[in-house]
Amino acid sequence: MLISYWLSERAENDSLAINVAGSLRVQTMRMGLVALQETPNTAEWVSALGKLEATWAHSVFTPFLYSKPNVSDLYQAAFTNWQDQLLPSLRERQQSKQKPSLAQIQAQLDRQITLLDVMVNSIQKDAEQKVRSFRIVQIVALFATLLVSALVMYLLRVNVGQPLNQLTAMAQRIAQGDFNHKIYSPNDDELGVLANTFNLMSHSIANNYDSIEQQVNEKTQALQQSNNALQFLYDTAKFIIEYNPQGINYDEIISRLSTTTGLGDIELCLMTTEGSRPYLQIKPASEIDKSLCAKQNCSKRISSRGLIEITQGVAIYRFQLVRNERDYGLIVCRVPEHALLSVWQEQLIQSTVDQLAIGMSLKTDEDQSCRLAILQERNAIARELHDSLAQALSYLKIQVTRLNRAIGSEDKETMYDVAGELREGLNNAYRQLCNGQVILWGF
Repeated sequence: MLISYWLSERAENDSLAINVAGSLRVQTMRMGLVALQETPNTAEWVSALGKLEATWAHSVFTPFLYSKPNVSDLYQAAFTNWQDQLLPSLRERQQSKQKPSLAQIQAQLDRQITLLDVMVNSIQKDAEQKVRSFRIVQIVALFATLLVSALVMYLLRVNVGQPLNQLTAMAQRIAQGDFNHKIYSPNDDELGVLANTFNLMSHSIANNYDSIEQQVNEKTQALQQSNNALQFLYDTAKFIIEYNPQGINYDEIISRLSTTTGLGDIELCLMTTEGSRPYLQIKPASEIDKSLCAKQNCSKRISSRGLIEITQGVAIYRFQLVRNERDYGLIVCRVPEHALLSVWQEQLIQSTVDQLAIGMSLKTDEDQSCRLAILQERNAIARELHDSLAQALSYLKIQVTRLNRAIGSEDKETMYDVAGELREGLNNAYRQLCNGQVILWGF
């Protein structure tokens, strides 16, 4: 652009120089015509000479005189020929009309015109050379502009377009839930900073998403565990509260407790109704065997105190079944030392222990109520039996009195009659006594 501007500045006055140089030819021809007139016209001569002199001194020729040696030489040659040859001849001809001759002046005019033509052609060629240079510069500038534009487009595509496409693709992947894609940007410009920011954002979102997903899974698992625990506690409470002629099914309760808590080594040790010694040990998926306590020293376990005990890398938990200061037994579970029971497992086992203790307490109270009712019924039967026997004995006593009187009077008929009555009364009394014993034994 600067070269084009410089060339345009240099060629700015070329057309004017050509016009001025061309006017020199016209004015020179006019000077010749004025000088060759039959009647001299001094005013016209002076005017034409002044214009011609002014044209020779025009400022448009100054750049050529200092920067163009070939044009400067032609200018000096034409100007010298004008000053030294043609102008003196024209003055003499204008003044005397005799000398020099017309042929001489014509020859000098032709020579001057030829010199001016050569100078004009030189100026024109110089202008054309500038135009050609300007065109070449424009063509070179055009190709340079195209090359620079292509280079700029390539650089924009590589440094701007591709990173923007990568950022757009990454944003779409993030919108679709893919947070593992990364953008590699070797540049440290704004797009590189933006790409690194996208990577950090994607990594942060992925971590947050994984954390939230893990929390949701944990909450879901905890909720499922809570639902299973509540369902187990509800079923256990319902099973304990509802009347069951066979009693509480401890096997099913312990098996479901093991399944719900995920503990394999868990057992229930129950004591006798008198509370003197253990009598039953129950494990998941095992048959009730009253001899297990004796084999595995269940009595020592129940007599032990303390919630947890670490023995040879095994943690032993004991949950006692206590209700109204009465010990019904305990639940024992064993886990590895590095995998202790969680809070919800302890709470579930403790709730099960409380429900079993309540159920056993209710069963004990029910048994005591039954025994009390039986005792009351036995007392009523005993009283009725006592009254019946008392009546029978009173009747027999009366018959004995009659027998004594009959013996005193030696009334054999009465004696036989009383003996029969005594026999029948004793049989009835004995029968009532046997029936009373049978009834009492039935309770």
